[in-house]
Amino acid sequence: MDRKNINQGVIELFALVGDSFAGATDALLSGDKVAARKIVERDLEVDHLYREIESSVTRELVDEFGTKSDRFYLLAVLRMIPELERSGDLAEHIARRALSNLSEELSPRCRGIIDQMGDIGTTMWRKATDAFADQDLRLISVDRST
Repeated sequence: MDRKNINQGVIELFALVGDSFAGATDALLSGDKVAARKIVERDLEVDHLYREIESSVTRELVDEFGTKSDRFYLLAVLRMIPELERSGDLAEHIARRALSNLSEELSPRCRGIIDQMGDIGTTMWRKATDAFADQDLRLISVDRST
């Protein structure tokens, strides 16, 4: 997997997790168990893609090919993809709550808050995905002190 394929894999991972996040919130609020099950099952795909990208990046780093910029990119991907995978796990967790009939117990106020949080989270997720896909460094804050 070269840099182009790694980049496409990360964008795919962003898309899978973003769709899962939005879908899990919808499934929770609607009580849609079919959609919730699909999201739970999709987490296996997220986990597989995460491991595939991680392995490819590690191989690229070990081979020591490329420029300093390439190595910086690969390190950034290695730091980012565990967070993407964890976000997928959180979407799966929300979907599992939908499977447990939690939506029936939610008050109208709580539903509104969850809906609003879901919208905000989905918007943030799309912006992060776009920033990565477009390599728009103005939208990416990097703290180099860590």
